[in-house]
Amino acid sequence: MDTAVYEIQTYIRNISRIDGDIPSLVPDGIYGEETTESITAFQRKHLLPQTGKVNLATWNKLLEESDRALFAISEPMLTAPAKSGDFPLKKGKKSHLNRNINLMLTRLSDYYDNFSGAYLSDEYTEDTERLIGIFQSASGISVTGETDKNTWNMLSSLYLILSEEEPN
Repeated sequence: MDTAVYEIQTYIRNISRIDGDIPSLVPDGIYGEETTESITAFQRKHLLPQTGKVNLATWNKLLEESDRALFAISEPMLTAPAKSGDFPLKKGKKSHLNRNINLMLTRLSDYYDNFSGAYLSDEYTEDTERLIGIFQSASGISVTGETDKNTWNMLSSLYLILSEEEPN
């Protein structure tokens, strides 16, 4: 078993959990036909040369996309008691997490001008939807205005970082 190949296969497996265009495989450390097929599909999807081999550009994109996949499939971060079944949050949906989302957005408004209009509320309002859309766009997430688990985790991560700093 080749540990580098096993690592590549693990990244592909992570990515395939959120991207149905990438064939899943079971990591075995052997660079065989399935690995070549999965790498080629990955390269096609990310507009890389389709060689079926992992060069530096493919490796870097594998790392980036695997991290993104792990973040997306992980449990919600604990800025508030949340579980996967709580998501997505959207306008009109009642949830104990709405106030937390608005709190995190309010904190972002201390640092970023385009987050103005955030205010504490127990409702998922039009402003919440608009600000989540801005956050999703800035974070490279599909813009829906809804807070899914991935958006929650990214927002929570930034909130936790900003909570340790003083605004300018």
